[in-house]
Amino acid sequence: MAEFLVSTALDQLASMGLEQLREECRLISSVGDEVNRLSNTFRTIQAVIEDAEEKQVSNQAVKEWLVNIKDAAYDIHDLLDEWNTKHQISRMNKRSDNASCISLMKKVSNTYLFPPFFCFNPIHLRHNMGIKMKKIRKRLATIATDRVNYQLTETATSNRRRIDEIVGRARSTSSQVDVSEIVGRDVEKEEIISKLVSDQSSRQHEIGLHPVPIISIYGMGGSGKTTLAKLIYNDHKITTHFQVRIWVCVSEPFDKAKIAKAIVEAVEGNINFRGDIEWQVLHQKLTNSLQGKLYLLILDDVWSDKESEWEDLKISLNQGSLGNRIVVTTRKQNVAEMRGTTYSHRLGMLSDENCWMLLSRIAFDGRTEEECAKLEEVGKKIAKKCQGLPLSAKTLGGLLRNKKPFEHEWKHVLESNTWELLEAKQDDFNGAVLLSYYDLPPHLKRCFAFCAVFPKDYVMEKDTLIKLWMAQGFLKSTNTSHHHMGRTPELLGEDYFDELANRAFFHDFVRDENGNIEQCKMHDIVHDFAQFLTKDECYAIEMEINDNINAQDLFNFHKARHLSLELASYPESTKPAHPLVICKAEKLRTLLLSSFRVEVSLPDLFHHLTCLRALRLEIGDIKEIPREVGMLMHLRFLDLSNQLELKELPETICDLYNLQSLNLDHCQQLKKLPKGIGKLTQMRYLGIEDTTNLKHLPQGIGRLCSLHTLSKFVVSDDDSDGGCKIEELNDLNNLKGNLEIKELGKVANKNEASMADLKKKQHLCHLWLSFSEGSYKDDDTVERMEGVLEALEPPQFLETLGIYGYIGSKLPNWMNHLLLPNLVCLQLFNFKNCKQLPPSLGKLPSLKEIALRKWNEVKCMNLEFFGLINTNNTGRTATYASEGNDEEKNKMLLFPKLDYISISDMPNLEEWSLRIQEEGGETTTTTTTAITFMPCLRTLKFRYCSSLKALVHMSAAAPLRTLVIENRPQLASSSSSCLPEDLEELEIEEKTGDIHILESLQPNNSIKLLTLSGSGGSRAGSLPRGLKNLAVLRTLKVRSWKFIASLPEPEELQHLTMIQELSIWHCPALKKSCQKEIGEEWNKISHIPNIIMDDTKIQ
Repeated sequence: MAEFLVSTALDQLASMGLEQLREECRLISSVGDEVNRLSNTFRTIQAVIEDAEEKQVSNQAVKEWLVNIKDAAYDIHDLLDEWNTKHQISRMNKRSDNASCISLMKKVSNTYLFPPFFCFNPIHLRHNMGIKMKKIRKRLATIATDRVNYQLTETATSNRRRIDEIVGRARSTSSQVDVSEIVGRDVEKEEIISKLVSDQSSRQHEIGLHPVPIISIYGMGGSGKTTLAKLIYNDHKITTHFQVRIWVCVSEPFDKAKIAKAIVEAVEGNINFRGDIEWQVLHQKLTNSLQGKLYLLILDDVWSDKESEWEDLKISLNQGSLGNRIVVTTRKQNVAEMRGTTYSHRLGMLSDENCWMLLSRIAFDGRTEEECAKLEEVGKKIAKKCQGLPLSAKTLGGLLRNKKPFEHEWKHVLESNTWELLEAKQDDFNGAVLLSYYDLPPHLKRCFAFCAVFPKDYVMEKDTLIKLWMAQGFLKSTNTSHHHMGRTPELLGEDYFDELANRAFFHDFVRDENGNIEQCKMHDIVHDFAQFLTKDECYAIEMEINDNINAQDLFNFHKARHLSLELASYPESTKPAHPLVICKAEKLRTLLLSSFRVEVSLPDLFHHLTCLRALRLEIGDIKEIPREVGMLMHLRFLDLSNQLELKELPETICDLYNLQSLNLDHCQQLKKLPKGIGKLTQMRYLGIEDTTNLKHLPQGIGRLCSLHTLSKFVVSDDDSDGGCKIEELNDLNNLKGNLEIKELGKVANKNEASMADLKKKQHLCHLWLSFSEGSYKDDDTVERMEGVLEALEPPQFLETLGIYGYIGSKLPNWMNHLLLPNLVCLQLFNFKNCKQLPPSLGKLPSLKEIALRKWNEVKCMNLEFFGLINTNNTGRTATYASEGNDEEKNKMLLFPKLDYISISDMPNLEEWSLRIQEEGGETTTTTTTAITFMPCLRTLKFRYCSSLKALVHMSAAAPLRTLVIENRPQLASSSSSCLPEDLEELEIEEKTGDIHILESLQPNNSIKLLTLSGSGGSRAGSLPRGLKNLAVLRTLKVRSWKFIASLPEPEELQHLTMIQELSIWHCPALKKSCQKEIGEEWNKISHIPNIIMDDTKIQ
């Protein structure tokens, strides 16, 4: 950590001396001398700093020495960053004075790009820098002299370089390891599961001995309590037994409101609680959400054993069905045995054999059998050092995985004096974590230590963490690893994150559908160690409303560099403004504020905290950002997301030359961005998702050539509104992820559209092209839109392509020879004048999903519509007949991976027909002898296709498993539709209740799940007939039939011998008539094992 800061300072000084200062050489002789002296002092310290970092654990004096070094290094970073910023701004302002730029600059900011107080005055700045450098050098000279008092050993730089080489080697030869596996806990898992699903505790609950039975798992930190609880939580016996499963991480401090909110959100869905809520309101929400439900609640990492804190929450949790369970994980035995606990399980240590099994899975990843055999003996000895702790086994496995496969490398870990040092000192530090930290190269130590700014059990977003690292300057390619050279900061950040994850510094991963990590946490033992390393530097403070805040005790505001401050959940009316002591922490580089009312004091905050690199204001009452924000010269990261009342930003935000990330996501009232945003040329991320009132972007966006993320681009058609034209996309070739281009109807012509040059944006994964709303019927407009879409050929490696509101009658040529090998999803909405899809779609190798909406000219979806055949003057011919050799012609595989089709809002669609033969039995083509069409299609949905009458020859296409029919009266009432025999799931939504399609089903059908919905307004009084044809039906769901009160005749339901579940939701009349034991219809359904009404299991 300190080593990284010193190395970075040396790099900055060297760069400054060789480049920037030389330009002003006639003015900087004194500054140059100070630079040289400062560099020499840093090198003296650098030689011993690695040894000092190891000794700080056992020697408090050495730790204080390192703190002083870091403090001085931070100061020099701030000074040099100020120099560099003002120097770069001066150069930009000089360029802005050139005659060729005058007109453009006047539009942006009245000639000067940046304000006068940011301008570079060489003489004045030289004088100030000389004084400040001299002060810092004297401090460092004293620190360097003190090193002799601690008997520190010099370390060769080659050792540090070797570590970088090892890191690069390990990553390039093996994939990321999931260190969340568990071994040796199968017996304990089954024992606890049996107690959770047994009825003994239920009987106790019923007779009132206990409210809700509590089972606790307790043991020392790192023993695997959370991991065991997750295994139980996801076990098949648990998922099938409990109707609702809820996981809440409690940690410290115990906050009953926070826990209640988490439970309600888990049960009811993603509810966004704005502000804080009185407990009585939360209590009612919680009891309502659990009422009648059979639930399992996991409360992870509980510390509080105060009955008074638990009492209110226990009362609220005493709802739901008999058989509810609560599982608590904790380190503290008195928590595990508190009142209400029916069983407490002490989690013991793993055996040495199991530790070795867990360690070797990670350490041997990517190794050859010969290497593994050579290292096994010493590896088993290392496993004994784990002392039965899974965390230690995972951490040591990650450490050894990054070692070369030489026995002496592993023996160095085994024989490290760290083990003896920790035994003698008897500290709480985990030896495996400490050793793994020592093995990290400096840049990873810094990234790891920074995470101490987050509270315990905080869910870290990977992308946000990387942006914060970048804002602090941690992601620069200055190390010697060949793998890192030439990589962008974002890719470096991903490399660093993966390395730390592989070494078990991160855990509890949440992954996307492709297996990539999106979120993670730090184990509390690892977090404690990070906070030890950053004492007086990083603070994560969680406050309660009744805390008696003493400014001196809150944190060391003279030395604090990174601070997160969160207020526990309390009513909005009692929420205090942020403690004024924050303004005294003038050296802060990171400030993450949450749940504070700060609007009135933001100007003071910005005035004092001018060293900030990263600022997040996670609060909901900001209406205006004061112009003083422009004083934050060093700011790289600014997060103002979820500010629902924020309408605009001040122009002074464009004075933040160094700004890299500006997050305005979900600022739904935001109407405009600052006009001068084009000045922020360092910007890499501009978050404007869900900014529904942001109708145009300002001119100058196109100058942000470093931009990686821009989720929305709104086209303007003239200069009067200050908006930007599509040509500003031309140079934004670094864009990645998602991009939606809106208001394409305002593009003047094909040539203007071509200037966007979308094809060059090869890093985009998801692209949506949206034309202007409205109906254009004149031929000139149609022709213009056809030209615009023709010019917007997408990049080759897209995964999602959506086109909305296209009014042309023909598709662009690039769609007829579509080369998108990675395309998974295609959405084509509001194609009111098109009649068929391009034939090239059938050859896309990765296409899995097609969604079509409002193709008003389409009457029949057949092989011609999908581009397989064409109709011309000579008859019907195969589209692919002329392509490929004879073997390819005879073996057509079209839409090879397509598994989902959604068709909606097509009022003229009458028929879905995939038949290959015409009248008279003749084939539709002359050369197609073996067509395989949509072999993987599993789900087909029709919504609001009012004219749809028939589904013909569906079985010719694919083994369809799910068919959804919503609001299609003609089809729903038809008894002649042909459904595939292997259809397993059928969902029908029909307002009229006139459903006869069930009566046409063949007795040998395969339908196992039937969902019938009336869309709320149906006047039907009874469920449709035909249920008797569903001989293998296992689940029947009835939803939103307001007036249905009766079921079909008993003989209909008696045929459903395999049915296991009946679910009735939002059907008040039917719910009443099906009440258990007393309802008029109860006898018809009493034989069904599982009956659920409005999410409440009654049988």
